[in-house]
Amino acid sequence: MPLRQGCNPCVLTLYREVVGAVVLFCAATWNGLQVSALKGPVLRHCAVSGLVYALIRLSVVFALHDGGANITAALVPLCPVLTLGLSLALGLETMQAHTRSGVVMLGGLVLCVTCSALMAVVKGPLAFGTPGTGTSAPTSPTSGVLWMIVNTALSAAVQVHNKRILATGLPVIHMLAAISFFCVVCLIPLTSAVAHVPKMWLPTGWLIVACVYSGVFPTAVNNILMSRANKHLGPTVANLWLPLQPVITCALDFVTLGDAVYVGQLLCGLGVNAGLILAIWGKHEQGKVAA
Repeated sequence: MPLRQGCNPCVLTLYREVVGAVVLFCAATWNGLQVSALKGPVLRHCAVSGLVYALIRLSVVFALHDGGANITAALVPLCPVLTLGLSLALGLETMQAHTRSGVVMLGGLVLCVTCSALMAVVKGPLAFGTPGTGTSAPTSPTSGVLWMIVNTALSAAVQVHNKRILATGLPVIHMLAAISFFCVVCLIPLTSAVAHVPKMWLPTGWLIVACVYSGVFPTAVNNILMSRANKHLGPTVANLWLPLQPVITCALDFVTLGDAVYVGQLLCGLGVNAGLILAIWGKHEQGKVAA
């Protein structure tokens, strides 16, 4: 909503990250945060992740601004594919492609990605809502697609990188607090260079609401959940759930913004869920064989 009212994307990104950093530091302090433990290679790794997170946040906001919510969400499933490739290349994951479970996992992953991408272009007959009542028309679809390609590549890289940080034994919440701090530090000069007019920094009603909500839930809570899944399941399995985002986005667009929902989107949503089930089952079976 703030983007549609003319809010600067960089300012929105910075404000939400500040809120998220405060939440994460409060949680880390309650969990017994020891700053002295964040030193040497661990601190450098967190600084690198903080810079990457800053670029991820900016790219997704610009993708929303240029391409709209549907195009942005439709390209999110690229992240599991890239994550799997990086994990296999670095030896963090193994996959027996010649086995039944490996074929099922790959097939489910392909089904997820294909159906999620089709949600942005396939509509079909109207199912719910009224066409033309929504306000999510993209201003530059091509630019939005490019921003999301950058976003998914960075998201895959940072998940693999964070897995290595977690391997050092650093608690999840402490790692996230440090990464969030460096993310804000990186965003301040980037935002200042773009939003050089003072009135761009003035908070409005919707901007405050959006920053508090996105800082607490999509930033802080989501980072905690994703990092814990990354620690216990690995980056590939953790990111396998991302194809559900286009389905949820479509539903939220209908409820909050009045965007129409079409039969093609519903069918693609079912395909995403079916592919996710197959991919998770295949990965689980491979884990049992490896054990």
